[in-house]
Amino acid sequence: MPARFLLDEHISPAVADLLRKDGVDGVALRDWHNGGFLSESDERILLTARSEDRTLVTFDVHSIPLVLRNLAESEIDHGGVIFISPKTIGQGDIGGMVRALARLAGTEDHASLRNRVLFLQV
Repeated sequence: MPARFLLDEHISPAVADLLRKDGVDGVALRDWHNGGFLSESDERILLTARSEDRTLVTFDVHSIPLVLRNLAESEIDHGGVIFISPKTIGQGDIGGMVRALARLAGTEDHASLRNRVLFLQV
């Protein structure tokens, strides 16, 4: 199964739109389940994303690592997390995010991203 991305609320929905135009399955958190997860915990988002074979894409290097550690300690799988560093790709660099995610989708499938944590490369 190809990589499927869930873009957190700090990433412009335009990234998801452009990914889909490139044939990559990407959805913005605000559109996922009609925005029903915008106020949900990071853990619930990660677990639901896993159940739908989605990998979370986020700039949140502060709270997500703690959630990942708790999941690992409880031996609970997740669909993978791709961190974006603003030092590498700025939050406003929509084209840069689309190119990097499309390139990653061309080299990784969902199974290879499951339980992995990586930083998006330019």
